[in-house]
Amino acid sequence: MGGSLEEARFPLPDVESGQPPSVFVVGALLRNIDFSGLSFDALYIAGSILDHCRFEAASIQRVGFGVLQFHRDWRFPIDWSKPLPEDSPRYRETVYTNCTFADSKLPPRNTDFGNSRFDQCVFHDVLRSTVVAPLFTHPAEFIACKFTGRVSCTVFDGTVRSNSIRRLGRTTCEITRNDFSAAELKSVDFRAVDLTAQTMPPEFALPIEASRDL
Repeated sequence: MGGSLEEARFPLPDVESGQPPSVFVVGALLRNIDFSGLSFDALYIAGSILDHCRFEAASIQRVGFGVLQFHRDWRFPIDWSKPLPEDSPRYRETVYTNCTFADSKLPPRNTDFGNSRFDQCVFHDVLRSTVVAPLFTHPAEFIACKFTGRVSCTVFDGTVRSNSIRRLGRTTCEITRNDFSAAELKSVDFRAVDLTAQTMPPEFALPIEASRDL
């Protein structure tokens, strides 16, 4: 789906009874849309803007918050076992502003943050995983977001890997002014993230010299 939608519950497509749908949102402008309580087999979002949307107690088996690229020529078959060529056309960054993500466990092996930016969003008990299958936020950006509840086995990465620069069209992941003060952090890794630019929990202690290179 694409286009513009405001002040509504997200419209699910018709599928067979008992089967959660797979949804691809591309080039959309969504304002005050409620995804809460919905079930998806897959939810992929590309080149879109989401403002004041709510994802509370949603069930998602596969999720892509910011799909990077698209197939150049659909006249030819796609080998889905291989990534698209680096020079494939790319979607613009998907931006989430003032959105709420709560009580929705993300599938650790099937979560791709992709080319996304979260600005002033709230995450409550969402970024939770295990040591054997951690969540990687690369290459998403987080600006002035608030994290509450448990944040476990999650890796925040402030760098763009060399093999992703051409796909993304940018060289940095901005992670700044985020508030973790009310979060319970367990096995959380901050890579190339300036922790002095974040608000950390009172019990979180890290030398300033080390925070820039962790």
